[in-house]
Formats: sequence, C-alpha cells, structure tokens
Amino acid sequence: MTSSLRPLLVPGARLYRLSATSALVGAHPGKLIALKPGTFELLRLLNGARDLDRLQALLQREVPDFRGDVREILAPLIQCGAVLPHRPARFGLSSPHISADGPAAPFASLLESALSPRRPTRAPVRASRQHPWHIIVSTGEPARLVFDQFLIDGISHVPVVLEAETVHIGPLTVPTLSPCLNCYDEHRNRTEPRWPALTAQFG
Repeated sequence: MTSSLRPLLVPGARLYRLSATSALVGAHPGKLIALKPGTFELLRLLNGARDLDRLQALLQREVPDFRGDVREILAPLIQCGAVLPHRPARFGLSSPHISADGPAAPFASLLESALSPRRPTRAPVRASRQHPWHIIVSTGEPARLVFDQFLIDGISHVPVVLEAETVHIGPLTVPTLSPCLNCYDEHRNRTEPRWPALTAQFG
C-alpha cells in the first residue's frame, strides 16, 4: 500500500449523507459517491493528516463492517476530483482581469490596490480566455449583453455595480456551475413586478 498519500476531501466541500447507499461531496453541484459499509466513515477521516496505512487500521478497528481496501476505495474518488491525494503545498489566488467603464475607474484603481501585490490587469470590458476570472465594474446596472460572451466562453466572472452610495456585488458566475446575472434577473422578475421593465433598458 502506498502510504505516502495523505488524502483529504476537496477543501471547502462538506460531506452529506443522502441515503444508506449514497453520499455527496460538496453541494454545488457536488460529487455523488456510492457507499459501501465503512465508506462514509472513511470519508469523514480524510483530513490530509493520515496516510493510507493509518486509515486502514482505524477503519478495521472502529468499523466492524468494514471489509474493503482503502486504496481501492479512494482511487476512483481521487480520479473524479472528490478527494485530493494529499494536502496542497499552498493555495494560490489567481489574478483577476478588471474591466471598468469610465466613471468606475477610481473604484477599479482602489480594487487593484486592495488586491496587491498580485497586480490584476485592467482593460475595457471583453471576455478573454487569457485570464481565469474577470471582475466587471460598472456605474449603474451593466448591459446584460456584455456578459453573454463570458457565458459562451465558459469564463468565470463577477459584476460589481456602483450606484449612488451603494455597491452591489455578484453573482459570482462559474458557467454551468453557479447562477449567472440572467438567473438573478429571473429571480427578481418573480419578486419585483417592475424589474422586467428595468432590465429591458439595461441593454
């Protein structure tokens, strides 16, 4: 058995039991896991501190019904991304690409300073695969058409809207995984009868 591995659940993903035979790692949308006796208990032990030998010994001692091999159980979970083989040496933060209209430039500069020393790039609003995620700063509600290309290209993005004395942030959109600005509009359409008349004027 390869004891150099010290597996852990993907950071930030909680473990949910759905039934006696299934569980979910994460909730947005999450990874569906088939459960055998002892699998759920194994997943709860994955904290990046225990190697495979230690995990095997713990389960054999604490879970009488466990008859499996830890390495065989974890292999497909690592392959599908529900489990990491070991704790990453460090978690990095990628630099965003900041877009801003003219009046929003001072706020964009403050945002750049706040994100230092990882200097983000700032440019006119356009989708670009050269950057892993984008911050789009606008004065007033932005034109919805601006965001279509981000969705088509699968680029993560978050709008920041400056209006009078308020700042509205979000939604943070990871295409196909989290709600987009159109989803936000649909929700407001159901709760605010006047919202459709406004969105038609955003562009």
